[in-house]
Order: sequence, then C-alpha cells, then structure tokens
Amino acid sequence: MIAYIKGEIKFKDEYLIVERQGIGYKVFVPTDLLAKKKAGDEVALFTHEYHRDDGADLYGFESPDQLRFFEEVTNVSGIGPKSGIAMLSQFKVNDIKKSIIHGDTSLLTKVSGIGKKTADRLILELKDKISVGKEEGASIGEVTSADEALEALMSLGYSQSEGLQALNNIDRNLKTEEKVKLALKNLGR
Repeated sequence: MIAYIKGEIKFKDEYLIVERQGIGYKVFVPTDLLAKKKAGDEVALFTHEYHRDDGADLYGFESPDQLRFFEEVTNVSGIGPKSGIAMLSQFKVNDIKKSIIHGDTSLLTKVSGIGKKTADRLILELKDKISVGKEEGASIGEVTSADEALEALMSLGYSQSEGLQALNNIDRNLKTEEKVKLALKNLGR
C-alpha cells in the first residue's frame, strides 16, 4: 500500500501525475491543492489507496489530518472517495467536523453527491468519533473562542455555515465578543 509519495508533478489535469523514481502515480487531490500546484513543482502527499473491482485509485493530501478525516468519512456507508475528496475540496476539515458535531446538515448537503439522508448518516456515524482539533497555527484557546463566537451567532438565528463564513477572515486573537460584533457586521453586508 502506498501511504506517502514525494516527487515532481509531471502532469496536471483533474488529478496530478507525480513521478517518483521513474514511475508516474496518478493522484486525485482536493481542488485547493490542485489549484496551487503546476507541472514541475515538487509535492509531498499522504495517500490513501482505494481499491475497486476494476482497479485502484490513489488519493493524496497535504496533511495527515486531512487523510485521517478522508478515511473516516469514506468508511461511512454511501460515501465514496469522490464524495470525500469533494468535501475536502469545498471546506476545511475543522468546518466539516463542527458541522457534524453540531448536527448541521446544511454545510454537508452543499457537497455534490451528498443529500439530506447521507448527511444525516454521516452525522449519526461520526458525531461521537470525531473532535475538532487545533486549526493551523491556532492555540486551543483561540479555537474555543471561535467555537463560542459561532455558537453565539447560531443562537441569534444564523445557520452554522453562515456563521462560519462570517467568522472566516476575522482575527483569531480577538475576544469572543469582538468576533461576534465583526461577524454581525459581515452578515449585515
């Protein structure tokens, strides 16, 4: 099983062809990674090999956290690797985890191929298995503050996705009250 690959990108389309020691590996990656890489770039990916009756596909991620989440999601009945990669292409891991923990299907159903029933199944099967970890470069206190700000916005009647979007570009070092005020200004635009 291929768990990690580091090499040069030889070709880019809806996937990457990564060359390692003269062998080209076709790797499907989230679209944000696909957008920032070009042929000739070096790439290092944590990978998941997915086997089907007619072959195998390789899925690559920049972080072990993305890989673990992809594997948790694709273990849920009805969620295949294409839906898993689509989920990680549209949203950050912690945003999806928050949606699952809070039982909010609105974010999940925005992903192509995931309807209300599948989103409910995802929440049911993963709610107790996942936890929201630290975001890149954030301390635990900052993540807690962001969660409190999101909870405050949701208690005011905004959906989780609206709250997450409103909090997206707000300085993480601010106090909860300041975050809520700025988020409300963002929502009022």
